[in-house]
Amino acid sequence: MAYVNRGSALYGLRKFKDALEDLGHAIHLAPEDPLAYEGRANVYDKMGELAKALADYDTAARLDKGNPEIYFNRAIALHSHHRDDEAIEDMGKVLALRQSVAAYEYRGYLLLRTGRRAQAISDYRSALRAARSASERNEVEGRLWDLGEEPR
Repeated sequence: MAYVNRGSALYGLRKFKDALEDLGHAIHLAPEDPLAYEGRANVYDKMGELAKALADYDTAARLDKGNPEIYFNRAIALHSHHRDDEAIEDMGKVLALRQSVAAYEYRGYLLLRTGRRAQAISDYRSALRAARSASERNEVEGRLWDLGEEPR
């Protein structure tokens, strides 16, 4: 776990080569640790190595099927490489595991980018229902107003 923690810290400092080294050690020591694979996938994504990132996200998801964060991070990686339909699919997996304002909003954004306005509005309305704070509600309402839709 120490290598995962240090690798995550190095990732935050944008020391990607060092982060990869620590996360690789973590995987070698505990090959069934999904956090190590997810962390390394995040690093690979930032380095522009999507194939390696996706392989590690897939391994992390296989090891921890119930962790929505893995699918959320993979969706972000897919979107950053213009694979929005796959990213939308992953956000669906996130939402199947946990209703989340952030996941509804992100999927809504992706749906808008791919020309599916009605579905995007539906997701923004779901985000509004899931919102737990005034700031979350205000943010989602703003997105709906921007689309010319009255929040309900």
